[in-house]
Amino acid sequence: MEKRTERQNIHEIIERLTAQFLLVARSRVDQAVELEYVKLNGRPVRQYGSNLVEHAAKARLAQVAVVNVAA
Repeated sequence: MEKRTERQNIHEIIERLTAQFLLVARSRVDQAVELEYVKLNGRPVRQYGSNLVEHAAKARLAQVAVVNVAA
């Protein structure tokens, strides 16, 4: 079985979150995920990196979604 690269995992996270946050622009999802990914760069938690990125980006996007609904 082929090992997935970090970039493949990040792409998959973007796809999942784009489907989950339909009211948030794709570019905003990309931005949130990339921001959280960069925060982990050089940290010793690489094996959990994808999970941490997805969790943090989801929390960030939930805040954006609330603002979009309220507007």
